Amino acid sequence: MITCPDRTFDQTEARPPRFIADFKRFFVRGLAAHPPTLITLWLLGSIWDFLWNSIGQHIITFVQETWYNVAKSDRHIPLESWQFITYYLNKNDFRTRAFGRRPFVLMIYILVSCWSN
Repeated sequence: MITCPDRTFDQTEARPPRFIADFKRFFVRGLAAHPPTLITLWLLGSIWDFLWNSIGQHIITFVQETWYNVAKSDRHIPLESWQFITYYLNKNDFRTRAFGRRPFVLMIYILVSCWSN
């Protein structure tokens, strides 16, 4: 024991925590920080899939059919085969999926911005 004029200290209390205790504490705190991030990423992915399944596929189908029908009836637009159009706007392509979701995301943005004013 160390004695000072105003306090008494025990040397066992002054020693720093062991490595295992620190590691366990930091590991548990790190685990506690990850679930909110993972839940947020999962939620964004679910919303992304919902937008594709609910409206994105229908938008792409509408664009494909409109492109083909307008090209058949208008001489200023080059006539492309249906196979080319479905290959160009492939529903499994990320670029096409992003294009199909864009109008729905824009509509939500407009609704939220109008509602907040």
